[in-house]
Amino acid sequence: MSISIRGKTIYGPDIVTDGLVLYLDAANPKSYSGSESVWKDLSGESNHCNWNNTPTFNSEGYFTFDGISNYGTITNNSTLSFSAEQTLIFWMRHSFTSGRRNPWNQAYGGYGTWTHENGSSMNWYFGDAGSDNTPYIGVGSPATIRDVWNCLGTTRNITNHRWYLNGIASNLGSHSYGELTITNANIRIGSGYAGYWAGDMSCIMAYSRFLTETEMSQNYNALKNRFNLQ
Repeated sequence: MSISIRGKTIYGPDIVTDGLVLYLDAANPKSYSGSESVWKDLSGESNHCNWNNTPTFNSEGYFTFDGISNYGTITNNSTLSFSAEQTLIFWMRHSFTSGRRNPWNQAYGGYGTWTHENGSSMNWYFGDAGSDNTPYIGVGSPATIRDVWNCLGTTRNITNHRWYLNGIASNLGSHSYGELTITNANIRIGSGYAGYWAGDMSCIMAYSRFLTETEMSQNYNALKNRFNLQ
């Protein structure tokens, strides 16, 4: 069931659940009550994000990261198997104009890392090393808009990869790695080799499969009213 406040869907949206292995939603009190040291996973896989230094929680349903020390860790396990396919979706907002920052970090030469470049486009690095090493490729997103919410998504299978920005597919590419070498590194939310995230995060979804354009659109449409997006 969906719950609305001031005409906006706050939680309980009709998102795609097939292959969902991580679902963190700061607007849902079942995911975060407002004072815990854990951001709870709603996927049923118990892939909770343990705060190493908790960002500021806003009661409207999001966290604000200070860009200095806030981050969380998700312990890697067999449910987070992204060797063959992966979909990752973030709802985020930022205002910074310089520096490189990681909202999602696992391994840039493995299952992947996102690096926001000077608050403009996001680079997505992934590869076949299983660690922070070669070989890997970097794939850029469209430029993000500052001071408003953006929905960013990536999809990958054994041959193709693609970016999504606010429900629109872009930057389709191919790679030759096939099924990736297993990555054993834990996932970090809000911190990585490039820098700490500075800005807001509300919702994160990760899937162990390649979502279609229709499915990505379904997820975007389920939450866009919350963030005043079209």
